[in-house]
Amino acid sequence: MDQIKFVIPDDPRFGVETLETIFMMGIESVPWPCQVSRQDEILTIQRNTPESGRLLMALPFESFGEIVVSTATLPIKSEPYDLLLELARGEINRLINQLFNWTEGGLEIADSLSQEIDQLIERLSGFVFQEDTTADQRTDQLFDLIEKTQLASLQLAKDFCDFVIGLRIQHDGYIKTLMGFELSPTEMADPPAKLPDWARCITVPLGVPWVSDDTQVGNDSDTLKQNTTESEFVELKTIHSTYREQTKLVCCGPILDFSRKKLPGWLNLEDTFELQRQTAANLARSFARNFHQSIQLAYVAAGLNGIETRTLSYPNQLQITVDMLEGIENVRSDIPTMVSFDQPWGERLAWRVGGTHPSNIADSLLRNGLQISCFGLEVNLGYWPHGSLARGMLQWVELIDYWSQFGLPLFVILSAPVGSAAEIQGTRGLRKRNTQQQLTEYISNLIPVLLSKPIVNGIAWRQWNDHSNMRFPLSGLRTADGEPKETMDLMHKMGQRAYPG
Repeated sequence: MDQIKFVIPDDPRFGVETLETIFMMGIESVPWPCQVSRQDEILTIQRNTPESGRLLMALPFESFGEIVVSTATLPIKSEPYDLLLELARGEINRLINQLFNWTEGGLEIADSLSQEIDQLIERLSGFVFQEDTTADQRTDQLFDLIEKTQLASLQLAKDFCDFVIGLRIQHDGYIKTLMGFELSPTEMADPPAKLPDWARCITVPLGVPWVSDDTQVGNDSDTLKQNTTESEFVELKTIHSTYREQTKLVCCGPILDFSRKKLPGWLNLEDTFELQRQTAANLARSFARNFHQSIQLAYVAAGLNGIETRTLSYPNQLQITVDMLEGIENVRSDIPTMVSFDQPWGERLAWRVGGTHPSNIADSLLRNGLQISCFGLEVNLGYWPHGSLARGMLQWVELIDYWSQFGLPLFVILSAPVGSAAEIQGTRGLRKRNTQQQLTEYISNLIPVLLSKPIVNGIAWRQWNDHSNMRFPLSGLRTADGEPKETMDLMHKMGQRAYPG
C-alpha cells in the first residue's frame, strides 16, 4: 500500500471524532478507501494507489461549527506534509479559483472582500517561512487562517447568489426552481390538506398498503405479481389530484429506496432475484398504467450510492432500477422519471472496500439509453454515519457543477435534525458537532446557493412532521404536535425571496 504522511498538531481539535472523518480522493473526485493511523505527531494514510490526491476532513470552528476542508492535490513524497498548512493552502486555492471563474463571468465583489482575500494569501505565504512562533501559536493561527478563508468563501458565495438570483428574478419575475417537501408513508394516513405558500412541489409516496417497509403482505403477495388493479390506487390518485391543484409539480414515489436496511415486505417475500426483478417491474408497469395521464414526475428509485446493502448487492440494485425504468417506458415513453443518489459526493466509498461512485451509476443508466428526466441528490446533514458531513458553500457549487455534466435537471433532497437540546442529546445517530443555530444558519446559506443554479429544478425537504419511527430523526419541518420548526420558517423566507409577489 502507498503511504502519505502528515505532521499533525497535538491539539484537542484533532480528537477521535475529527480523525474518523478523514479520507482522500483523486483528481476524478472519487474517494479512496484508506487506513488512517496516528503515532505521536505523525498521521499516516495508507491507500491502494500511488496517485496524487486530496485529503478531506471535518474540522470544528467556533464561528460556524464543523465543516469539511480539503488540501490541494498532493503527490507522494518521503517527508510528511504539514497538515494544517496544506489544508489552508487547499481552501485558499479553492477560493481563488472560484473568484477567478465568477469575476470572469461578470461578478463584481466589494473592495473589502478583495482586500481580505489578498491578506489571506499574504498570511499563507508567511506561514511557509515562519519560525518565530511556538507550535501552539502556529496551530491557532493556522486554524484562524482556515476559518477566515471559509468566511471569505461564504461571503463570495453570498455575493454570487445575490447577483444570479437578482438576474433570474429580473428576467423571469421569480425563480423557476421549485421548493417543496416529501411526505412519508406514515403521513399518508393524514396528509396535509393545504400546502404552505412556498411549496411549489410535493413528493407523495406510493400510498397503497403493500408498499410500506413494514407491511407483511402474506397471502396477498400473488396479487402484486399480476396487474395491480385500479382500485388499489384510488386513494393515491385522490391525493395526487388535490395537490396538483395547489402546486406546480407532484412527484410520486419512490417505488424502491435501496438505502433502507431491508427490502419492503412486498419484495422481500420473493425467493429469488429473478422473481424480485419481475415483481418490481410489474409494480412499475402498474403504476405507469394507472397514472400515465397524471404523472408529473415518477420517482422510480432512491438511495443509489454504489454500496451493497444487507439485502441486495449493488449490481442487483442497478438491475432492478433498469427493470423498473424499462417497465414504465414500455407503458408510456413520455412519463418523466427520476432516480436519486444518497451521499452524492460518494464519501461512503472512503470507508468501504469496493463500490461505485454515484456519478458512475448515473452514467451507466444513461448509457443504457434509459428514459430518465431528472437526477436527485439526497443530502442528510447532521447524521452519522449514514448522513453527509457539512461542506463549504464553494464545495456545494462544485458538486452541482460536477453533476450538471450529465445535462439533466437536478432535484436536491435535504434533511437535518432540528429540535430542542434535550431531543438532540437523547437521539442516536446524530453528529452533534454543530449547534442548532449553526445548523440552521448553514441551511439558510445553502438554499440560496441551490436557487442560484438553474440546473437545480427542485429543492425538497425530506420530512413534513416528526414522528417516532423516522429514519432521520427530528428532520421534520414540524414537530410531532404539528408546531412549525425553524426550518419551516426558513423555507417560508426562502420562498418569499424566490417567488416575490
